Amino acid sequence: MARTEEGIMIYCIFGASGFIGQRLIPNLDLKNPFSLRVAEHQSPVPDSWGATVLRGDIGSPDFLKEFLSPGAIVINLAYPASSDTESAVRSAKLLGKACRDAGIRRLVHLSTAVVAGDIAASCVDENSACEPKDAYGRAKLAIEIILQSAAQGSFELAIVRPTAVFGPGGRNLQSLVLRVANDSLPHRALRAFVMGQRRMHAVDVEAVARAIAFLAQAELATPQQTFIIADDETPRNNYWDIESDLARALGVSPLPSWLPCLPQQVFRVLLTLARRPDTDPDRIYSSAKLRQLGFRMPRDFGDALKEYAKWFSAHRHDFA
Repeated sequence: MARTEEGIMIYCIFGASGFIGQRLIPNLDLKNPFSLRVAEHQSPVPDSWGATVLRGDIGSPDFLKEFLSPGAIVINLAYPASSDTESAVRSAKLLGKACRDAGIRRLVHLSTAVVAGDIAASCVDENSACEPKDAYGRAKLAIEIILQSAAQGSFELAIVRPTAVFGPGGRNLQSLVLRVANDSLPHRALRAFVMGQRRMHAVDVEAVARAIAFLAQAELATPQQTFIIADDETPRNNYWDIESDLARALGVSPLPSWLPCLPQQVFRVLLTLARRPDTDPDRIYSSAKLRQLGFRMPRDFGDALKEYAKWFSAHRHDFA
């Protein structure tokens, strides 16, 4: 990976204090000499990171001009939860232009696997058509296209599309772990009967952070690349098994092994009638492209679930 003329590796990071960002910094290959610049918008960042902190907004052209540096590796994890499509697209245009003007080396941009939408494919990869059904997916796809256009002939671009990221402090699997901890066994069994072996697309937050750090340094075959980060090949990444694993980790009664499941064909019809964004309960998202580049999951899926259950047990009073 190229460095600046002074031999210094510069990282400029947006969203470092967020759910994924907090785990990114420890995974970066910070070999001296390096410079770490973090954009602080709301939540403060730890002093232990040794970062140069600039307070500002990704939607401000003046701030972007001050924050970005020539030859830098820019990592964008920012996407305000309250952001509407129009403002998100506007910010992406500003970021793309600022990266071009600054002469950065590479932008690693966090997107989402839901940009694929409910397409007619049992396995989704980076070459699959994208037909997002909701405003969030459409906005995320629009941002990808804007950044791809801005990067053309100017800087390298690695787009990261994670599936449902879970871990301590995250929202994915939160409703499920609360149900396991608080609902009666009959209520849990009824939902498990309906959900059955539906793929959950859960992916460990540590794996996502590691993948982003990996793509900040990896040699790319072409200047613009898109990568899915998922763990759908793990057999137990389905509703029934995750429910059972969480129950064991929390010390509550597991589902009876003899409990039947609703046929997947019937469940697919129910999802369609409910107008859910993903109507194929068996669909998987493939991370084969990322693995072929040399990336490996940092830990077993089951170990990540156990850590999540342990964290939930310690913070259970926060969900009362």
